[in-house]
Amino acid sequence: LAMGTNGIIAETSTDKKTDDMVEVKAVQEDKEKASIVAAVMGIPRAFCAVLSGTVHLFCQRRFRIHRLTGMLYLVQFVLAVLGEFFPVILERLPHLHVLMPITGCAQAVIATLTFSFLGKNANVQGYFTDKRTMSYDFVFENVFFSGCLAFQALYFYQTWIFRACPMLEALCVFFPYFTIRQLFPRTRLRDSISNDTEKSVANRRFMNLQTWTSKVFMCFGKHVSGFLCNYLIFLDLIPEHHHRTLRYQFILGGWGTTIAMFLHTLKFKGYLGPRAAVLAYTLVFPLFYCLYIALFDILLQQYTITALALGGLVVNFGPRPLQVMWQVGVYMYLRYLRELAKDLNFSQESTAAGNMSHA
Repeated sequence: LAMGTNGIIAETSTDKKTDDMVEVKAVQEDKEKASIVAAVMGIPRAFCAVLSGTVHLFCQRRFRIHRLTGMLYLVQFVLAVLGEFFPVILERLPHLHVLMPITGCAQAVIATLTFSFLGKNANVQGYFTDKRTMSYDFVFENVFFSGCLAFQALYFYQTWIFRACPMLEALCVFFPYFTIRQLFPRTRLRDSISNDTEKSVANRRFMNLQTWTSKVFMCFGKHVSGFLCNYLIFLDLIPEHHHRTLRYQFILGGWGTTIAMFLHTLKFKGYLGPRAAVLAYTLVFPLFYCLYIALFDILLQQYTITALALGGLVVNFGPRPLQVMWQVGVYMYLRYLRELAKDLNFSQESTAAGNMSHA
């Protein structure tokens, strides 16, 4: 009888624990559903807050030149996005994708001149943080990256400018990180990861994860969006059906260089939360990867150029002299290919002209 009673008590206790676990799980699910619903319902309010904050930011007299240039860039950015859905915009504004990156670079220069009072410390980046603003070195450094985007857009649409000066072309296509880059401060993402004082305890893990995500993407961005696309432009190998792909890259690149700084301002002013601001920046990385996949046909067709760019990605983790030697070798090889193609085209044109004269 005692054993039976103990068994019933044990079963009752087990059933009670099971019921408690089910109840706790149900409460957790209800909380998750409520948080998701609250997040979705809060999207219109967040959008209105961002819109209100944007109007407030651009209507102040302080830092007027910086604000007006930023407004001009936002207008161009919106037009560039809408142009992909309404081609008439691109027909009316054929130089939009050149002017937009140039405006972004000018905005970065103006920001560097305007916010010279920020803390000057290359070891403190200040972007992946919820406790401080960006450092001056990070703002200054952005001039280089926005300048790289402006160069690529100008190089793609107005190649003749750089072909007229072969030394300048070689400098900007193959050696910008060994020459021009040295004129700017260099902040490191790993410093942000190791510096826990920049992040609150609640957001530390999230910020570190986003920093690592950015670090991985920037390795690919430097060598695929940067070197590989420049190599293809250098050899005139980008077909017309991929012009739209390059336009997408200029739009996403503008988001990653210029809009990203605007997002930080919204975060600093309190219009966006720390996580929302950082996610708005890092969520464009998958779109870049989609662009790389969209280029698969030309990357497969020009597998030698693709291999050279990916080889540069591997060499990037080696010593600086090895990186320089790699780019020198790539330049000499691609220069040879371009001259060979030029001679071949000249020979074909001459043959065609001879055949027409004989006819």
